[in-house]
Formats: sequence, structure tokens, C-alpha cells
Amino acid sequence: MIAPLAGLRAFAAIWVVCHHLRPAPAGVSQLFDLGYLGVDLFGFLSGFVMTYHYAEPLAARRTADRLHFLWLRAVRIFPLHWFALALLVAARLALPGFGMRPADASRYGAGDLAQQILMVHGWGIADRLAWNVPSWTVSSEWLCYLAFPFAAPAIARLRSAAGCAALAAAAIVATAVALAAAGHRDFNAAIDWGWLRIGGEFLAGCFLERAWALGFARGTRWDAIAIAALGAAAAFVVFDRPVAVVGSFAVLVLALAHQSGPLARALAWRPIVFLGDASYAVYLMHWVVLRVLLYTRLAPIPLTNRETGWGTIAVDFVWVAAAAIAAHLAFDVPIRRRLRGLVARPAPPAPAPRATTSTAAPAE
Repeated sequence: MIAPLAGLRAFAAIWVVCHHLRPAPAGVSQLFDLGYLGVDLFGFLSGFVMTYHYAEPLAARRTADRLHFLWLRAVRIFPLHWFALALLVAARLALPGFGMRPADASRYGAGDLAQQILMVHGWGIADRLAWNVPSWTVSSEWLCYLAFPFAAPAIARLRSAAGCAALAAAAIVATAVALAAAGHRDFNAAIDWGWLRIGGEFLAGCFLERAWALGFARGTRWDAIAIAALGAAAAFVVFDRPVAVVGSFAVLVLALAHQSGPLARALAWRPIVFLGDASYAVYLMHWVVLRVLLYTRLAPIPLTNRETGWGTIAVDFVWVAAAAIAAHLAFDVPIRRRLRGLVARPAPPAPAPRATTSTAAPAE
């Protein structure tokens, strides 16, 4: 595990939660408005981590290795996704009037539920955001996971660090151009072209990992670059330049992978890493929590035009954090460990026999 990258996941998840707590207090509205870009940070991190852990084992092109990889990824994402979805179904059935607001009228259809159960709703086939709205990104990542075992051998064979860095940049530029052509210059593609957005960033993350592993720009002050990239991302948020924010994230991921400097050390702090480990639960559970809070009025959820106070935001975060950590510790981690153990890791391939030279005469 690369601890600073695990810690970075915590902030990506929190930023997405902020996006769903709008309208924000004066002075931070732009920060909250662009919170959807936390998804793009997840995209880079996912591609980087998958390549770091699995590209070499998958390079042998063995079916057993591919199936084992897909099993591990399915165990990682499906149980908690289904758990959060089941909570929404239970709320819809048990709470009179839940989801009956005009804004929610089209979110709870049976066809949409079937797509979410199968995890295909982020593949460009759904026509609206439904049920657990943020889970479209998980579906898009699942599509990346299905493709990764077939791309991994080619990725593992790359041997030019500079070439990999150039490929990462090209993937980001191509994704930005394609999204702009599809009408998403702000990078806020979701249910329609979200699969392209996540797929392009996942691929860029794969190339970033290879550039890092091959020693790209060896000797560079990556600690300073990490701070500069974070500062640049913050400045681009202020000036509302989402594409530039995404580009800064790519540099930030590459810099933090070197695990040097104060920013990397801060993100590697154990409580932050724990929140990073729980970030998947934060991401999937926060929408469920906010919808239930909206229904019960325990905390006024800012889906109106009025500004949200800091007190409301604090209360909402406490509820989200409590539910997410409980789901992570009591459900996600135990069931993942149990399911992972059901399928043994394939035995490594037998080494090829050494060629030997002999002066003995061949047998007749």
C-alpha cells in the first residue's frame, strides 16, 4: 500500500460529500460546486493502484489470474453497493412518502433498480441518475475492471518512463477533448458519458503508475511538486477551471507516490489512512444518509435555494461519518475478508525449464 495515496482517497470522498451539501456558505461555494471533481481523483487513483498491485501478475495472460482478479474486485465493490441499495429500498418501502418529492419522482423505478443491482447503470445505458445516485461511478469503474486484465499485459511491458508519462498526459487530453465534444467542458459527465470520463482517467492512472515505477524524472523534488500541484488545483478551483484541476490531480498522484515531503507524511498519518480505507463507505453511504435526513428533518438538507449554515454542514458530516464508519467496520471489512477467502489465489506459473547443452549422442 502507498499510504499517501490511501489518505488522498479520504479527501476525494469528503469533497464529493461537500458537493451534495450545496448551496454552501458564502466564501466556499465554488469549492463545494466543484466537489464533483473528487470523482476524477478517484479515477486516477484507481488506475494507479490496480496497475501497482495487479499488472505484473496479469501479464502472464492466464485465465485463472484474470478470474481471480475479477473476483477480488467484485468482492470489493458489490457487497457494500448492494447494502446501500438495500437501505434505500427499505426506506422506500417502510417510510411513507419517502422519495415522493418532485425532484425524486423518477429516481426509484424498478428498471433502474435492476440496472443498479447488476452494476451496469454507469455504462451509458441508463437515461437518468437513480436510487443511490453517486454509484454510477462505481459501475463505471467495474467496467474498467472488466477490461483491465486484457490491457494489463501491454501495460506491464511498457519500459519507457518518459513514454508512460506522455501516454498519461495524452489520455487526459483525449478524455477532455471527447467530453467537450459531448457537451461536458466542465468534466461533469455522469450517467451519459461518465464511463468515458472514468475510463480515460483510469487509463491515465495506469500510465502514471508505470512512469513512477520506471523512475520517471528520477531525482526531481517530488515533495515540492506535490505541494505545488495541490496549490495549483486549489487556484484552479477558485478560478473555475475544472479541466486544469483534473490535470493538477494527475501530477499530485504521481508526486505523492514518491512518499516524500510534508504533504505525503500528513496523508500517511494513520487516522487519515483509515479514513481513506473507509472512503468507499463514505462515498456510497453519504447519499443514503442525506436522503433519510431529508425525509426525517433531523437536519435540513440543502436541496433548496437557501444557503447552508456551517452548523448544518457539521451535523450532516457527523451523520455521514458515523454511518460510513459503522458500515465499513461492521459490514464491508468482515464480508470482504470472508468472501476473499473463498477463492484461493492461483498458483504461480511453473518456471520454464532451462535449456541445457549436452555432448551426449542422441538416443536412437
